[in-house]
Amino acid sequence: MDFRLSSDERLLQESVRRMVARDIQPVLAAHSPDAPLPKEAMRGILQVCARQGLTGARVPEAAGGAGLSTLTYGLMIEQLPPVVTLAVLAQEVTATRIHFDSTPEQRARLLPDLIAARKITCTGTTEPDVGSDPRGVKT
Repeated sequence: MDFRLSSDERLLQESVRRMVARDIQPVLAAHSPDAPLPKEAMRGILQVCARQGLTGARVPEAAGGAGLSTLTYGLMIEQLPPVVTLAVLAQEVTATRIHFDSTPEQRARLLPDLIAARKITCTGTTEPDVGSDPRGVKT
């Protein structure tokens, strides 16, 4: 099996690296690494990532997401600084959960702002005997 990336996959990685250098690193450099980013700075970073489809990566295009394959999403997300990756993953996981586990009314009300990063989300799932399996949570 050939595990080499295609030229399109390499271009995608390079595009995200350029986005990070141009739009994200300057924001991170302007703030102390020992303090949380101000909300508006984080929202700005998430909105940059939203334009690349990262905040709704696994949400189908028909529902307003990017509909990315897992490989494509992974190739993109691994180019982000770790602190940004954690925030983007929380945003994307929340949007994906809402898409797949909510009513049509909830999806219509919540997803546009979450995918566009007009609202910042977080997610946390754990429970005894369940770990991080969100579908196994009983509470």
